[in-house]
Amino acid sequence: MAQKDRLFALIQSLTREEKAHFTKFAQLSTKKKEPDYLRLFKAISKQKDYEEEKFCQQYEGENFVKSIHAKKSHLANKILESLQILYANRSVESEIQQALHSFHFLYERKLFKTLVQKLKAAKAKAITHEYYDSLIQLIDWEKKLLLLDVNKKTESQYLQLINEQQKYQRLAQQIRRYQDLAEQLKFIWREDIRLTKPVHQKAVVELMKDHLKAPDNLSESNTLYRLYYKLKVRYYRAIGEHEKACQNAQKVVDLFEGNALLKKDRLAYKKALCSFLSTCNRAKKYDHFEITLDKVRALSQKSGQLGEEEMELYNTTCRLGLSFYLNNNRFQEGIQLAKEIERKWESFATYLNKGRQLLYCYNIMILYWVVSDLREAEHWLYRILNFGPTTKRQDLIHASRLFQLVIYYDLEEVDFKKRIQNAQRTLKSNGQLSDFAQLVLTHFKNLERAIGKKDQTTAFQNFKMALQEFKTQNGNSIPLGWHELSHWLERKINRG
Repeated sequence: MAQKDRLFALIQSLTREEKAHFTKFAQLSTKKKEPDYLRLFKAISKQKDYEEEKFCQQYEGENFVKSIHAKKSHLANKILESLQILYANRSVESEIQQALHSFHFLYERKLFKTLVQKLKAAKAKAITHEYYDSLIQLIDWEKKLLLLDVNKKTESQYLQLINEQQKYQRLAQQIRRYQDLAEQLKFIWREDIRLTKPVHQKAVVELMKDHLKAPDNLSESNTLYRLYYKLKVRYYRAIGEHEKACQNAQKVVDLFEGNALLKKDRLAYKKALCSFLSTCNRAKKYDHFEITLDKVRALSQKSGQLGEEEMELYNTTCRLGLSFYLNNNRFQEGIQLAKEIERKWESFATYLNKGRQLLYCYNIMILYWVVSDLREAEHWLYRILNFGPTTKRQDLIHASRLFQLVIYYDLEEVDFKKRIQNAQRTLKSNGQLSDFAQLVLTHFKNLERAIGKKDQTTAFQNFKMALQEFKTQNGNSIPLGWHELSHWLERKINRG
């Protein structure tokens, strides 16, 4: 973003509460009715778009447009200062940081009793919430105060503080190492979300090979425990051992459910539950799935208005709920959820990336197809095929370009031959005419040419055999849409 637009973007990002607080803050330390920077703030707030030249012409003669760059820089600093004050005591971590800032003034004024009192309170909070970086700083102050009164016990007390500080340094270092590993894994996933390429699978294994064994100090920190098992979840998902991923995700959930303080962080608890749901879904283990799904929904209802992260988690429950209802043949419950999603599609689309949007469309299309509501299935198919340019989830688009033939065959489209030709042309022009796609197209051409029930049954049976042979030859590399096609063919053959 250009320099001239940064302040405008900052002001546009402020909530109503933050703007009101800034207005009051700006008037506290001035005798003027409104300082120039506040008047500049109000003027920029009124703009729908910001072009500096036009803005200066609009307010020509106003003092706040003179030396506009310096005035804008001053205003930006004042806004950030106001936000710092507004949010100073809204988290335990910020309270501890505020206390640390105050220690310098108390020490200079020799108010040691007050300093010790505040130090003890801050340290107790830091230990409870495992803020190790803050604890390292707090112990530095304990050591500094201890040296003011040297006696026989000073040396042993000082050594105790050194040992305690070293313990927190080790924990902080281990936590940072796991956080860095988690981010490195995310980079790999961004390149290949389904980890279909051997090079990405190998990269995950290489990254994690020295970190699978639990560290000796794992039991000393809930934060470390949680990060360790979250990493193991990602590792086992990457190498396809979904049952082990599920077991490790359960350990994270158990940690939260066994600790009342951790459960107070509803967002972190919901993330743990959603991770467990995702791994259960991949492992096809549904023993505790519905109970966990209900827990997440209950937490979402208590949260009231959902922020971006919470909306993402709510979307996760909807996405996994759809998958659960599909996999467990509870189609009517799935249809109800699909209707809820469609009602909320505007807000869903705002918070979801294009890949997730496509996944919703695909699952809902399949759901309506399963219950034989072909027109609704066609509606969601249309959304996928007309989604617009994207590099995300090309596997879903590829599968939909093939699966449209199932829907239009069942709809008994008049010019089905042309539909096959168009699908083939589109797949070829998008570089998606894979071996699997050619197999599917070939057998749909056979179906289109089949005359009479006997020929159709033979065509269905040959198609089914070809799919089974493809699966045998390709092992675990079964493309998306294979199962749906196989299910459709079974239904056709059984109906005779």
